[in-house]
Amino acid sequence: MQFTSKQIADLVGVTIRALRHYEAIGLLPKPDRTHGNYRVYTPANVLDLLRIKRLTNLGFQLAEVAEIMRDPGGQKSTELLGRLDLQLAHRQIEIAAQRQTIAEILDTGAAIDVLPEFAARLLAMRDIDPADDEEMAKIIIDVVTGLGDSADVERLRATMDRAMAPSPEAQRLVELDSRLRAVGPQTPATEIDQLVSDYVSACQALVQAADIDAGQAWSSRAPIKDVLQSLVHEHLTDLQRQIFERVSITLKERLLV
Repeated sequence: MQFTSKQIADLVGVTIRALRHYEAIGLLPKPDRTHGNYRVYTPANVLDLLRIKRLTNLGFQLAEVAEIMRDPGGQKSTELLGRLDLQLAHRQIEIAAQRQTIAEILDTGAAIDVLPEFAARLLAMRDIDPADDEEMAKIIIDVVTGLGDSADVERLRATMDRAMAPSPEAQRLVELDSRLRAVGPQTPATEIDQLVSDYVSACQALVQAADIDAGQAWSSRAPIKDVLQSLVHEHLTDLQRQIFERVSITLKERLLV
């Protein structure tokens, strides 16, 4: 029984190009030829090609395949099998880590090209934003230009955590912002009054913590004004905006007393 190049390639499930390559490097014996100079293959060639396919599918390199086929039951073949098993174990760990990263990206909605833990920190810093421009620029450069060894990762993480660590006053404003978003038509008037009062108290505490002159609290450079402005969101309802206006009016009156 004889096979043409196409027949043997189709039978085993390889390309004719791969078949020619195996012949060129001596992995597969040179086939006989017909009088018309066409290659013809035997059942033994089919078996050899099946062995090559099985070994390459396991993950062996072609040079390793050649060694194993020369002495399948020898010590060298056993060593190669053990080495491959170890490589696959390492790859399994790497794949698990990659899948964990993908899960974190999908869960947090982070940018694909930024490590999720840093993306989350950048988002938190955007909400609280206590870092100055110079430090923020340095952090962003570190993130987008890549990271080195694990020590670099820990250093960058620590830097970002320090920069985004909110003061108690700023954290209080974040909490109040959540309460403001929850206000709706059914919210009792007493609860709204308490929210306005708490907002004003928190802003006053922020002014004191920042050591801002009360009379200058509404100047263009005053942090308190920036904080208030950052709390105004386009998606606030009319009622929520009215509450915020009450906070602004009351706070301005108290600061200017």
